[in-house]
Amino acid sequence: MRKHELYVIRDRFPLKFLNGGRALKSVMSRHTLWTEFQKRYEKRFSTVGEYYAHRKDRVTVRDLMKIVPHFVDGVFPVEACLE
Repeated sequence: MRKHELYVIRDRFPLKFLNGGRALKSVMSRHTLWTEFQKRYEKRFSTVGEYYAHRKDRVTVRDLMKIVPHFVDGVFPVEACLE
């Protein structure tokens, strides 16, 4: 089983999205992506949260604010990027 790591600046919003109820079809608006997903999973998942719950053990969300001290110290103006 292959594991993945997703590095983000603050994990609050990415985790909210991944655990949320957004329709997968709207997220995969490119026709070919949605078509391939449907071929693979049929109608097993309809929301991002359902799919993430299935794959959660394979993905680690890493908050760069906790890893890179310079973000917290203000060396990099993260707040300006988030507005």
